[in-house]
Amino acid sequence: MSKFKDVIIKCQKDDSFEHQRNVFYSCGCNFMIDENDVYSVTSPGYFDEEIIEYYAICPICGYINKLNDSLLPEEVKNAAINRSKEEPFLYKKNNLRSELIYLDRVSPPYILKRER
Repeated sequence: MSKFKDVIIKCQKDDSFEHQRNVFYSCGCNFMIDENDVYSVTSPGYFDEEIIEYYAICPICGYINKLNDSLLPEEVKNAAINRSKEEPFLYKKNNLRSELIYLDRVSPPYILKRER
């Protein structure tokens, strides 16, 4: 059983993530994650090695936050990698989820007007 639960993450903008993000704004708020909120994405390196990055989505603004993999337990990393392998388009889906969170945050509330 993982002890990786209720870990506090600060939503911070960074330019070191290798993949395209749909949301470029980070709110700077703290949010909690557990092992189910950690995802991975793999890309090819320069010398045929794989580059694996770990991330979490801010539930407040939708920004995809790169996680420091040295702070993640091996079982959390393995679970994230397995989820990515089981669902090949997971990063694309999460990037869209990220954008939806952001759009919900910045959109004015929808008011349903009843016709009389």
